[in-house]
Amino acid sequence: MNKNEELLKSYDDKFLDVKSIKSLDDSDISSSKKLFEVESLINRKPTPKKLNVVCLVGGLPFEKEFINEIKSIQLKISDILENIPHYLVDPENLATECIVLKWPNNNFSEDLINKTITYLGGFELKKFKLSSFGFQFHKDGAIILRCIDSSSTMRNHRKYMIKNIKEIPTTQSSWAHVPLGRILGPVEFNVLKKLREYALFTQKNCRFSTYVKKYSLIKEYRWYQTERSLIQNFQLL
Repeated sequence: MNKNEELLKSYDDKFLDVKSIKSLDDSDISSSKKLFEVESLINRKPTPKKLNVVCLVGGLPFEKEFINEIKSIQLKISDILENIPHYLVDPENLATECIVLKWPNNNFSEDLINKTITYLGGFELKKFKLSSFGFQFHKDGAIILRCIDSSSTMRNHRKYMIKNIKEIPTTQSSWAHVPLGRILGPVEFNVLKKLREYALFTQKNCRFSTYVKKYSLIKEYRWYQTERSLIQNFQLL
């Protein structure tokens, strides 16, 4: 099994958690709801919580054609969920996460930013093709676009950075996905069935791709890049 097949299997294994369940209840999605301001959930206008994260992301923003494909999937998801509270990432905030330098509760030295900039500046970083294999959702309410980075380019960048910059947190994603949003209310069987069916449809039929030509090192002040500042861009050749 090659690395791309391993990644798809990893997505599939996680999706199995919702393939046979009959509903999603508040206890399932509680971790998703904790990412949003309490008052905003009461008002049914979800606003991501403030935080302090430093991360390196790719595709911020993605090319227009890639964004439009994602928007069509998000629109259908929203139609299926209808009146069930949910949050969808704004098009201009869509990105794939290469590596996190600081999680919200981590101690952090600004020197890590300088080490990362120096490290990335020492390489001819290659652009890569990011290909969609449809979307999936998880029992905690997360909704993601299943993606593969060609030749494991981004995943290799992540691996080398963890190996060579000791201060980087070891807790990292092993995927190349794009976060699409969160389910924030209970989902009964009929809606869950429709959402599963649409997810499986996209996994077979929604194949589209883009080239990621830059990384962005950002400070994130609210989840899903809704408030952020750019530290530095790195062009991928």
